[in-house]
Amino acid sequence: MQALPAMAPDDTALLVGSMRELDAPQHNDQLSLITAQASLANLERKYPDHASEIEPYLAKGRRLIATMMPPPDPTKPAAGAQWYAANANFSACNRSRSPADRIEEIRDAGGQPDTKDETDADGNLSAVEVSVTEGLQERLWTYYRTKADCDASVVARHAIPDQYR
Repeated sequence: MQALPAMAPDDTALLVGSMRELDAPQHNDQLSLITAQASLANLERKYPDHASEIEPYLAKGRRLIATMMPPPDPTKPAAGAQWYAANANFSACNRSRSPADRIEEIRDAGGQPDTKDETDADGNLSAVEVSVTEGLQERLWTYYRTKADCDASVVARHAIPDQYR
């Protein structure tokens, strides 16, 4: 490995250490590789004249990190999967954050959330209700996996049963 000229001494040391870590990982863990890769990416931005010398190490780091990543679990929704919820008036459905985000928010505030899963005819998760009791008041949020399921709930909520006509 050739030291790159015209860099601050600390940057040169960081560059050499990061390149070595990506070239022959010492720690063999994802965090070390990601840290080394991030350092190189920062140096690549700081020293654009040396990008062609740094890029092969970035590419190698990406390959190494990819081999360390566990394969996705097909039984779980993809990370960042989209959820939908009715608006405050229950008149329309919008993209929403996930039930997990709401659960974390409740726990961070010192609450104990309850959940109820709803499944479709095939047993797939179609909706999640998250609730929390605060004193005598219960707050409830319902999240849907698809916009169609959410829209159907909005229509059903506004329907007036025939027995009330």
